[in-house]
Amino acid sequence: MAYTRRLPSGRWQVSIRRKGVRPISKTFRTKAAAEAWARERENEIDNVGAVTDSDSTIADLLDRYEREVTAKKKGRVQEESRLAILKASLGTYRATALTAGDVAHFVSDRLKACTSDTVRRDVAVLSAALETALVLRWLPLKSNAAREAIATLTRSRSLKVPNRRVRRIATDELVRLMVELVPPMCTLVCFALETAMRRGELAKMRWEHIKGHSLLIPDDKTGKSANIPLSSAAVKLLEGLPGEHDTGPVFGLQPDSITQAFDRACARAGIQDLRVHDLRHEATSRLFERGLTIEEVATITRHSDWRSLKIYTHPSHAHIRSKLG
Repeated sequence: MAYTRRLPSGRWQVSIRRKGVRPISKTFRTKAAAEAWARERENEIDNVGAVTDSDSTIADLLDRYEREVTAKKKGRVQEESRLAILKASLGTYRATALTAGDVAHFVSDRLKACTSDTVRRDVAVLSAALETALVLRWLPLKSNAAREAIATLTRSRSLKVPNRRVRRIATDELVRLMVELVPPMCTLVCFALETAMRRGELAKMRWEHIKGHSLLIPDDKTGKSANIPLSSAAVKLLEGLPGEHDTGPVFGLQPDSITQAFDRACARAGIQDLRVHDLRHEATSRLFERGLTIEEVATITRHSDWRSLKIYTHPSHAHIRSKLG
């Protein structure tokens, strides 16, 4: 029997359960499309018998991955968007018959409208889903077609190698930016440059997390609690904020609001190609310029893999010149 339900996203999910038959389900934009698919699949079951794993489509696989894996992620909204794109382009392919050539064709079409970095992220989600299906034996897959396609396309230079973003903030840019920022954004930006905190962490920061020169970050990107030391400058910035400093949010801004305010201030200041996350890069680079060791910087930035800190060690020309004499 087919069961149809509307998901919180507004899409319609239909599931078919028959005794002795492996349950199958699929998600559609409209209820009519869901019911039409259910009728077609039920007719196939009646006429042919049980649906085997080899009948599962990429859409079936991605639907399951979305339910069992994506739903548990912090970045599920962004990943759900990429899953929708993959379903629209590759959803009808049989999962067990998907080839690296099929994925390469998807990449070629996607590159007509998107950058290489965007396409790589799309295929990375597909690769993760296929790898999960392989390891957990959801389907009798022979290989990860997405991983094979990316390796080949990278070697042939059909898909550019992702560039590490290296964007330092010039002194004059920071001065112009500060002129355009209004409270509490100006304090937030200065505090970010002192602590190398991420946008989401700044938004969730609360007064009760601050104990003198120490800040508790209860739920950072890795999902682990961490205490980071605060500089005297960072503490002074917090002391300058208005209101009671006992409980509640420190800055009172949502992540998207921070990005919007930052981008608009950059536009008014005539600053190009500067993002909120560049504040973390700038702050981390400044920590190295102060003479902190990798271990000490990692204590503040909370990088579990110290090798990843190499992309942040970009001293400014002014700092190098001061050492040259």
